[in-house]
Amino acid sequence: MLAAGAGMMFLGSLAAQPVGQWDFNAGNLDASAGAALSYKDATTQSGTQFGTTTALGIPDIGGQPANVMKFPATADSFGGYSMTVGAQGNGGGALVNEWTLVMDILFPAESTGKLRALVETDEGGFDPDAEFWVTAANAFGAKGNAGGTLAANTWYRVAVVVSGSTEKISTYVDGVEVKSQKVPNLLDARFALTPGGTASLFSDDTGETAVGYVNSIQLRGEALSKGQILALAGATAAGIPAVLPPVPSGVEKWIPAGDFASRNTSVGAVLSVGSTTIQDSSISLKLDGTLVPGTTITRDGEFITVKGTPALPLLPGTDHVVTVDYTDSLAGAKTVTHNFTAAIFFEDFEGLALGPNKDEGLAGDNVWTNTPPAGWVLDNSQFPAVVITPDNPDTDLDGFADADGVTEWAGWGFAARDWWAQTAGNQRRVEFTLGEGTVAIADPDEWDDSTHLKSLFNSFLKTPEISLEGIAANSAFLKFASSWRPEAFDDVSPEDSTTGFPGDYTGGPEGVATNNQTAVITASFDGGAPIEVLKWDSKEGSPTFHGDFPNESVLVQLKNPAGAKKMVLSFELRLSANDWWWAVDNIVVSAGAQPPVIATQPAAVEIGEGQPLQLSVVANGEALTYQWYKGQGTGRTAIGGATSASYSVAAATLADNGFYSVDVKNSVGTTKSDTVQVSVQLSLDGRILLLSEDFEGLALGANVDEALAGEAVWTKTAPAGWVIDDSGVPGVGTDDDGVTEWAGWSFAKRQWWADGSGQRRGEFLKGVGTVAIADSDEWDDIGHAAGNMNTLLTTKSISLAGIKA
Repeated sequence: MLAAGAGMMFLGSLAAQPVGQWDFNAGNLDASAGAALSYKDATTQSGTQFGTTTALGIPDIGGQPANVMKFPATADSFGGYSMTVGAQGNGGGALVNEWTLVMDILFPAESTGKLRALVETDEGGFDPDAEFWVTAANAFGAKGNAGGTLAANTWYRVAVVVSGSTEKISTYVDGVEVKSQKVPNLLDARFALTPGGTASLFSDDTGETAVGYVNSIQLRGEALSKGQILALAGATAAGIPAVLPPVPSGVEKWIPAGDFASRNTSVGAVLSVGSTTIQDSSISLKLDGTLVPGTTITRDGEFITVKGTPALPLLPGTDHVVTVDYTDSLAGAKTVTHNFTAAIFFEDFEGLALGPNKDEGLAGDNVWTNTPPAGWVLDNSQFPAVVITPDNPDTDLDGFADADGVTEWAGWGFAARDWWAQTAGNQRRVEFTLGEGTVAIADPDEWDDSTHLKSLFNSFLKTPEISLEGIAANSAFLKFASSWRPEAFDDVSPEDSTTGFPGDYTGGPEGVATNNQTAVITASFDGGAPIEVLKWDSKEGSPTFHGDFPNESVLVQLKNPAGAKKMVLSFELRLSANDWWWAVDNIVVSAGAQPPVIATQPAAVEIGEGQPLQLSVVANGEALTYQWYKGQGTGRTAIGGATSASYSVAAATLADNGFYSVDVKNSVGTTKSDTVQVSVQLSLDGRILLLSEDFEGLALGANVDEALAGEAVWTKTAPAGWVIDDSGVPGVGTDDDGVTEWAGWSFAKRQWWADGSGQRRGEFLKGVGTVAIADSDEWDDIGHAAGNMNTLLTTKSISLAGIKA
């Protein structure tokens, strides 16, 4: 045990040496450590080039020329490069479960905006899809869990760290963690490497690759720490060092951690010592430039916690700066700062102790609890399937009713966001990136996956009493992160007085569906009757209908009356059956001026050259200003004059291709929008447009056999001059045609099709609005005449007059 005031040394040189390293200085695939890389096919070999950054016409690294390899796009899993895994099994399994891969890499403009495979862990294994990517949004990581931004023509040092023993995967860009994911059952599974086997680089079974340049690649048979990756920092012309640099000291965690905190919050930081020493006497803590009285300094291994509490509660809506000064033995005097806004109340659920799964099939040790934070109340009294009664006993004495469905989702629960998304097969849950770590979840879709007493899902989650002392009337507001997908009036099951289950919801006569997934937030002031401040339901056409918003920031006026001293908020999900979900996180109650909230994000656009370009954002808040940007990362540049809620170009040109975003600002803060891609398709410049059809002019009707209801979602009527030939579809035109919507080529709203079917259909983002679909998988969900589907869609006649052979 260290004495107070002592430091702990973690020298980078004590880490194991790389088991493989490739620096391309000799102009071939030879290794600096381990075995040489090898070409997987002749096409990759012929498309590979070696040379200096100068000779290849790409940016130098840190101002210095470097020897690099240019790798080509590959068509299938036979392309790319094989990398020998020169590591032994570790992490408690037979495979290499603890490993780190680091690359210095650049992608040119021609590759930006494309899905680009980087690493396939089990070459020739059961799953040929790559594990780690640069996504079409230019983020780095696994599909659905990528972060950061890689701009075109820019060198980056990217790193993947896999730790099977801790069930964690982390990805980094230039030493900064951009995504950390808890992955249950990671040991000896998909992300492990095979000792003595091979992994693939820049290779994918479906050709989702792109041209790029790499200066250095390093493989280690250990999971490097966050500090060790930070020490590696960004790309260098000399490549990735085999001996790790000293780990710098820094902030592991701020107190408070986020942008908001309650007005009686403690302040401070958890420092990571790294490869240095820090004396207690050198540490000081300030709030807004003033020393915090009663500051405590405690040590736990390599971490130092510096913490204090302001003498008086902070005023809601006020901005504050936490400053920690200290001296370390390597860098000398250091100052680190963190900004936050004081709120009336704040909760991010990160303090909850999570336990193992119970009924949910995906195992995990620290993934779920139904115990809310201190002072919060979980009320399931109106949820019969959850209440223990003689008709629904707890015979196994586990504290839960026997017929409560999937226990984890029987009412509001709290779970690791990444684990929740995996348990449910995603279905857009992974899009909830505004929710981080532990989130509050009401998921009737997953709840209904196991037998339960006849019941609709009705669960209420109530906050502790929130003090409104000193808060002016009508000035309080609620801001929170939300993930919502609606569904209604589609779950019908007959009365069954004997058992009431399985899958029984309605309580009404057979043939009448009563489910209407409804979200309600109420506020009760000074113990008075609850007042509804927000309502969303799932009935299209309803004045309170709220469509799919799997990742949304929500702002609600609370209208606190004059003289109100305290308040309780209730988050309620009502009237649900086998519907979708509502999840919330980062709940802030504050007062006064409000930061902007983006209600509707800009949408990606794909248009032809010469057509008008229009981007828009809808934001809530007072005294808003706007600034549109083009580009990403360090290349993100303000567009002159683009200072309104919309940005338009009368006639788009190829120069308008790229990524766009907007900052919405007021006196309280700035909110950045999503980054969206604008694709302008070539239509002139020596070429003649012969045919253009986007199916947007079709009149769509209501669903027929497909379970997901919709009023204007589908048609079999092709555009004028186009012909559908369904003569090869068994049973077409009869009641024996399977699911009618998908009996041959059809036209449907892309989002409706994806929502009703899932299974990666939602990734078809190049399809906008109405798309043409031949979906034999969905067609086969209802019995049909024997045979395979054969269907043809023929265009109208295309004139080739004057067109060269």
